[in-house]
Amino acid sequence: MEDLHFHIRDGINNMYELHKFIDNGKAIGINKFCMLEHGNRISPKHFGYLDSFEAIDEMKKSISLIKKNNKDVEILSGIEIDYSNNLNFRKRTLELIEYGHFDLVIGGIHSFNFDDGSEYFNFIIDMINNYPINVIAHFKLRDNWIEYKETIEKVVLEASRHNTMIEINTSDRSLWNEEQFDFMMDILIKYNCSYTCGSDSHHSCEIGTNYDILERRLKKRGFI
Repeated sequence: MEDLHFHIRDGINNMYELHKFIDNGKAIGINKFCMLEHGNRISPKHFGYLDSFEAIDEMKKSISLIKKNNKDVEILSGIEIDYSNNLNFRKRTLELIEYGHFDLVIGGIHSFNFDDGSEYFNFIIDMINNYPINVIAHFKLRDNWIEYKETIEKVVLEASRHNTMIEINTSDRSLWNEEQFDFMMDILIKYNCSYTCGSDSHHSCEIGTNYDILERRLKKRGFI
């Protein structure tokens, strides 16, 4: 199993916390990890840990040390970016991505309020086309997601065209229910779109949150 979305927060400079992420993950069968943090944020209420080249250097240095002590598992470095249509914000985000040479760049829609669900999905399509992301983070489905099935398929098709993966996010904020999971897996297969798994945890004790549910669902569908 993999957990390719967990936030190390002040673990950038805390080797004990980084080791706990890996140790706790190994204990539940995770053998592929991506340590990441947010880049610059569109909301002033949220802190971007990787909003400078210096912070990126610190994180990459710490991850390098963790990898040396855990050669039995795969450990990647990553950044989670905020989507924005502001050109200056985009420019700075692209600078951070280019500098970091991250193994994984995941893009998320944060701090927007949507009156119409289609607007959210259209933002994702714009993000796919304007940011060099590898993964779409926490692909959220509202209670009325069925109304947007055609739009969701357009997102998956666009992701497939760009070799962009869609994340199965297991946090309580973004976990799909059974019906949503089956629908999403069906269209991922239909459009030959790959997926990643991530807990979106923010503390080492949370890594692999709800992975018992995830594993059961993937087994049921024959993915593992």
